[in-house]
Amino acid sequence: MVVRDAVKVHRNGRCRRAGCRQLFQLDNAEAQCIERIRTNHGLAVHGGMRVAFDDRPGVIVGYQGEYLRVLLDDDLHQVTCPPTDRMTYPEGMRV
Repeated sequence: MVVRDAVKVHRNGRCRRAGCRQLFQLDNAEAQCIERIRTNHGLAVHGGMRVAFDDRPGVIVGYQGEYLRVLLDDDLHQVTCPPTDRMTYPEGMRV
């Protein structure tokens, strides 16, 4: 069985049901956010990456424009963070 990234599937090969279309739109939007952060801020971020915001550890759980949504370890709600201010990344994340 061949597994492919859904965003790379040609539009004509994608499911046309409403629920599937919605998922592809979300994937495309997320890919655009990641590319904007990479281009404008020089950061190679991805979902699930361990980061720290204001010296509080957490994990990237999503994107909102050029901002990151981070779930801090000691919090129940996501925090929207700018990708450069007050953020600490693992070594080698700069592009």
